[in-house]
Amino acid sequence: MKRFLYYCPECKKVTLMTLVKEDKDTNTVFLKCVVCSSSGAKKAAAEKSEHEELPAKPKIREYSPKESYKVGDSLYHKVFKDTGEVIKITKRFNGQIINTVLFPTAGVKKLITFSGDK
Repeated sequence: MKRFLYYCPECKKVTLMTLVKEDKDTNTVFLKCVVCSSSGAKKAAAEKSEHEELPAKPKIREYSPKESYKVGDSLYHKVFKDTGEVIKITKRFNGQIINTVLFPTAGVKKLITFSGDK
């Protein structure tokens, strides 16, 4: 799965997007925002700074609510039988940490982990 950082007009900020389709004849890529799920055609840029492809993360860990994760970590979830990438981390006041994970098949899921300092 190819991932890009690109400006989303719906979210009104640069966000993580996945490649849906690529048309080499018209030099167009079709990207989907992982936050709001909006998608659209974008002219492929001649410069890499326009939309930058992110490198693949080779190390995959099995999800556990007792582990801690960072944005960009790759996780395997045995219930979903899918491998995804942590795209956002939100800390709650009660010690819970919400890991937003993008799975190619299961979609965007929020997985809870707990910090050691409750």
